[in-house]
Parts: sequence; structure tokens; C-alpha cells
Amino acid sequence: SHPLAGSEKSGYEFSDQNLFQDRPCVITPDESVPAEAVSRIRQFWEALGMHVLQTTPEKHDLILAETSHLPHVVASALAATLATENTRYTSTGFRDTTRIAGGDPALWIDILLSNRDAIVTSLDKYSQSLQQFREAILTQDEKRLRQLLEDGKKKHDTLNSTP
Repeated sequence: SHPLAGSEKSGYEFSDQNLFQDRPCVITPDESVPAEAVSRIRQFWEALGMHVLQTTPEKHDLILAETSHLPHVVASALAATLATENTRYTSTGFRDTTRIAGGDPALWIDILLSNRDAIVTSLDKYSQSLQQFREAILTQDEKRLRQLLEDGKKKHDTLNSTP
């Protein structure tokens, strides 16, 4: 089990007593785990104010590749593309989008390599999406570009209505 909440900063000085409040936590028991143990873990996380989600270990890896691991790779790649001389021109949007790139590289190397197959699948899906944007921009296809942006906005808006 682990929380789906965190910060790119580490250390006591960055502690946040509300970090887990109303955030999701995933538990991934397999069939060998006694129901009582699952219940106790669930109660522990709920006592911290978390919404507990339960799935299989296999589904966990696929889901987290898309919702956590891919965003970290994307944030890191985007941050790395910034030319040093353009740093002073970054907007809040750029800083928001790349915030998680500030995470501990050693931790993320372990995560990325341990979930390699699922992450590569998510990277391929993301690459296809970027290619669609590239093609719409290159061909000045306003209709397609609008559809891609609207699709992204709809997905984003559902995030704000999900605990």
C-alpha cells in the first residue's frame, strides 16, 4: 500500500500535516493476504484522512505508469528542454508543469526501471498524442487542434471532480 500524494521536496523542513488529507491511497493485496490484514491497512490509511482504492498488483503497475510515472518522465523531459538563457522567461504554467521533475532522481530511477514495461507502453501512448498535436500544428488544422485541446480539457476537468 502507498499514498498517491507527495511533494518533490524531501526532508523534515518540508513536512505537511495535511499532505494525505482527502488524497487517494492504493492497496494491492493478492489472494494470499488475509481479509483482516487488508481491513487493518485500509483503516490505517483512512485514519490519516485518505480515500483508499484497492486493485491488483498488476493493475496498480499499469495505472501508476499512466498517472504517476509517465507524468514524472514528461515533467523531467520538458524541464530538460529549457534553454538556460530562457529560464527567466518561464511562466507559472511551465513551473507548475515541471514541478515534479524536482523529485529525487535515485528514487525515480528505481521506480522507472521496476515498472519498465508499463511505463514504455504509457510513453508510446503519449508519443502518439504528441504526434497528433504536432501534425495538427504543422498542417494548421484548426479543427483537429481544437478537438485535441478540448479532449484534454475534458479529461482535466474530470480530475477536479474526483476525490
